[in-house]
Amino acid sequence: MANDDSPDPYADYFPDGSPRDNSLPRGAGCLWHLAMLGGEETRGDLEVLTVHPQAWGDYGWAQGLVQGRTLGTEVTAAVDAPDRLVYMYFAHDPAAGLQPSDAEDVDEVVLTLAKVDDGDWRVWGLGPEYPTAEDVFLD
Repeated sequence: MANDDSPDPYADYFPDGSPRDNSLPRGAGCLWHLAMLGGEETRGDLEVLTVHPQAWGDYGWAQGLVQGRTLGTEVTAAVDAPDRLVYMYFAHDPAAGLQPSDAEDVDEVVLTLAKVDDGDWRVWGLGPEYPTAEDVFLD
């Protein structure tokens, strides 16, 4: 999670001066989450950062899953494709003072990111599951 003592609340997502873009999975996850929080004003950014954005509809269901949660900075590589499939996690954010509804009360919300043909990372999925490389890339 972002370090609240840092003058830049997003510095933990872009360590060591890494570019503030989606060339690294942590940056892609952070930018996607920020675009999700921005609503209609950042919808275009959200769609650029998402694999198959048309499959996400209006993103309302995704907003419900991440409401009251914060995106961690840990990136876990998939065992079957560590160089092109990773996972990040949303945890309950006590500072938000929000609790998800029973329908959205998922213990773990996983953000799945895939490295696409242009070399950048994009969000492929969101939910309690850990998709495999076969699921994501249809290998």
